[in-house]
Amino acid sequence: MKSDQITDGEPAFPCEGFKGISTRDYFAAKALQSLIAVRCEPYASNYDWGLLTAEAYDAADAMLWRRSDVPGGADAQQS
Repeated sequence: MKSDQITDGEPAFPCEGFKGISTRDYFAAKALQSLIAVRCEPYASNYDWGLLTAEAYDAADAMLWRRSDVPGGADAQQS
């Protein structure tokens, strides 16, 4: 799956005067938290941030793709 085929999704947590971050960025942030918790040693400073963030965005893209693949789109999942 190519990231140019994935949209950023609708804004996450928009409020008055602030459109919110993209759903893709929100999903990537959540995935990055999990990757750090599982793979990184506490207090270590030698993380491969490029690899971790690439994997986080791959996970976010997969989540957005899955939401778009559901019959009825993402809105069908909310009901």
